[in-house]
Amino acid sequence: MLVVVLGVLTFNSASSIAEPDSFVAENKSVTVTHTTTVKNLSPPEWPPCCPPVILSQVELASQFKFLPDNLTCTSQPAVYPQHSCLTNLVPNHKVECSYISGNSCEPLHQYTSGTNKSCFSDSAQPISSGTQWFDLYNTQNKTVQLQYFGFKLISGNNMPESEGGGFDLGPHEKCTLALSNSYSQGALEFKPVNTTLEVSYYYDGKPYTTATPSLTDTYNDSGTWQFDGNKWVFAEQNTVTVPEFPFAIPILLTGIMSILVFYRMKSGFRI
Repeated sequence: MLVVVLGVLTFNSASSIAEPDSFVAENKSVTVTHTTTVKNLSPPEWPPCCPPVILSQVELASQFKFLPDNLTCTSQPAVYPQHSCLTNLVPNHKVECSYISGNSCEPLHQYTSGTNKSCFSDSAQPISSGTQWFDLYNTQNKTVQLQYFGFKLISGNNMPESEGGGFDLGPHEKCTLALSNSYSQGALEFKPVNTTLEVSYYYDGKPYTTATPSLTDTYNDSGTWQFDGNKWVFAEQNTVTVPEFPFAIPILLTGIMSILVFYRMKSGFRI
């Protein structure tokens, strides 16, 4: 069943609504169409609104690991690999590095976490910290069970991805998924420049996707990219709060406009 409500709203010159490029409001008529579709959804049809679990925070590059000032750096990794360091990255600091691949000493980063709670907490060795990670946030007032969970990183020509498995997330709960592993010893898994993260999963039999814009983090600080319910901002870790209902306002406004249009059509009064 398809229900369509169509009406015209008329604003006079005292209204605060104006054209984007004009500073003076004019008499305008705005046609508002509100469509409600009533039918059963079934996969693979996409849900009409918002993902229940969203990306809320992304760490692309944690702070460097520093060695004591009184330690002498060596360029011989075979002799004292734990004393390998770089002195040209951060002024007056010795950045620990490791010869993980080839002849280049890769700078090492600290292991951090947004929640200290692994998304896959039921696994044998849950990992909630790393040099690169992201947080997920359950926007619902109830526990959600995600299935067929997967994520994809798009960084230059590199596009690593992982899929499979699932987990539960409590009401308004967050969890962290680390992108690095113990084999990297603290080196970055991918370059933190122009990187897009995309997460996909199934919930209640329907597919969802949540993604970031292209992000970059080349600073040696504790800042992370965080979602405030409207846009992504770079701020000190865990300082941006996601609104409890970040997607409710547009839906509420649509409902109010539809009621006003319907009232005008029934009564014949100008709004």
